[in-house]
Amino acid sequence: MRLLIVIILLCTLGCKKTIENKKIVEKTPEINRIWLIDKQNEVDSLESEVYIFPSGDSILNGYKKFKNGKLDTLNSYFYEFGELKTYGSNKKANLSFYSCYDTLKKFESRKTELTIYHKNKDSSYSKTYSPIKGYNHFEFDYLDFKDDNISGFIWELVTIDTIINGEKKVRLLENVILVDNKNPSTNPFDLIKWSK
Repeated sequence: MRLLIVIILLCTLGCKKTIENKKIVEKTPEINRIWLIDKQNEVDSLESEVYIFPSGDSILNGYKKFKNGKLDTLNSYFYEFGELKTYGSNKKANLSFYSCYDTLKKFESRKTELTIYHKNKDSSYSKTYSPIKGYNHFEFDYLDFKDDNISGFIWELVTIDTIINGEKKVRLLENVILVDNKNPSTNPFDLIKWSK
């Protein structure tokens, strides 16, 4: 009789543990995105996009500088999604990227890439795209069976030849900006983890 009670107790505890673990796996933490506005005077301001992670950590993701009430894209660092076109379950998206490095007159090389996280019915994968125009415009097909949440990141690398104390050197300027079309986000590319 005691053996039967012990077996039932073990099965009950084991089943509860499995259910609790399943709940943890299915829950996806959401990342909130907010824009902070710093008004410097009546016509000049700086808007900063901040990602706030469930852990309480936050990162600056992009910024828009306004001069005389107009957006100064040459001194800003942000992206904008264009129209999302749907063809059945396939979607075509476009994205414009504005970088503070657009103003550089001389550089050895510059490379930008957009990596997007795709969600299938039973799997997921990431795919990297090159710009179709210059360094700043991307178009890509998007397939998502869960929702219309597009998430990923833009990676930018600029190399500049320079001379420091009479020696030829190369400066590397690298930036990563998270990309999302919804808020809150479930972007799997957590920059907090990358920076540690």
